[in-house]
Amino acid sequence: MKINEKIFKHRRMKGLSQEDLASAIGVSRQSISKWETGESMPETGKLKLLADCLGVNVDYLLSEDDVKNNGYEKDSLVSLIKGAVNRYGWLFGARMAIVGAITIIGGVLFTVHHHHQYQSILKDLGIEQSFFPMDNFSYILFFIIFLGVVELVLGIFLAKYLKNKENNL
Repeated sequence: MKINEKIFKHRRMKGLSQEDLASAIGVSRQSISKWETGESMPETGKLKLLADCLGVNVDYLLSEDDVKNNGYEKDSLVSLIKGAVNRYGWLFGARMAIVGAITIIGGVLFTVHHHHQYQSILKDLGIEQSFFPMDNFSYILFFIIFLGVVELVLGIFLAKYLKNKENNL
């Protein structure tokens, strides 16, 4: 894929008009149009800013082979996250927060169910416990709830950050 195709593709993926991209970089809309049609190339001084606005790196823009995904190694976790952020923007953070909330709810429901089941087994055995029993499975459930909380909080902060970043473009 050539640089003009990459500029067009990633500008559209980010939901930017030619005017939006031009004002973010400090060039005219006609310059963006010429870059996208292949009539001219971006100035060297504008490449870093262009790559940042498009969510890719300069190496990716300048290379003609499409071996890399947006300039990052295809199989890395960073690549997957950056690809999702580039594709969905702030909605990626919102989806992450929703998954975190679902994880918390599921963890709490399983913990309550496990507690009641564990208490009934102890009662059948004639053992009375007034405190919450902690076995290995309970620790796993609490860890799952903790991960859900972390994902929820990170998702909210990521969504807010990306939304502010989009509004500033």
